[in-house]
Amino acid sequence: NITAGTGTAFAGTTNVPIATGSLTTGSYTVRVRIRDAAGNWSTGTNGVRTATLTVTAAVPDAIFADGFESGSTSAWSGTSGSTSVTSGAALVGTRGLQVAGNGNNYVRYTFGTTANPASATYDARFYFNPNGNTGTGQDIFTARTSGGTTIFRVRYRINGTTPQVQIQGSASNSSWYNIVNGSNRIEVVLQSDGTIQL
Repeated sequence: NITAGTGTAFAGTTNVPIATGSLTTGSYTVRVRIRDAAGNWSTGTNGVRTATLTVTAAVPDAIFADGFESGSTSAWSGTSGSTSVTSGAALVGTRGLQVAGNGNNYVRYTFGTTANPASATYDARFYFNPNGNTGTGQDIFTARTSGGTTIFRVRYRINGTTPQVQIQGSASNSSWYNIVNGSNRIEVVLQSDGTIQL
């Protein structure tokens, strides 16, 4: 049994939060006694309620960011084709990545399996300048599994004189969205339920 007044006091009738920040991973038994307005504590088997609280370790965010300020692609897992880091390609900061407009030129970053929880949300954000490219369907960003299966990709095209981007997922494609022939902030979010948005 719990000695009256030795626990952590809280007020409320339902949905009372319990701080778990200082608890290690594992299961805990939570016991609750009630004190009425007159100051009387609940007693006996019916007066003490118990519940099991399970604390799980938080999955850390796997964050990778590179503005190419180092002047190289050394932070990336690999590169291919015609890529260069130049001040002329800077959209944010003093440098940026310049890539020739075809699918054979890219930089790659591999997170590895520890950064892939069962229900993850992926958020990819980058700046893109078409720089007058007149392509009709080029990948500018591709997210793949470690086995090489494409999860989603961002495509670029010129439609008449208007540059556009589109998300292509494994199931369906979104509409084409107009962008400017200059600096564009592009963000793609893939939720754990498969929902994808540009």
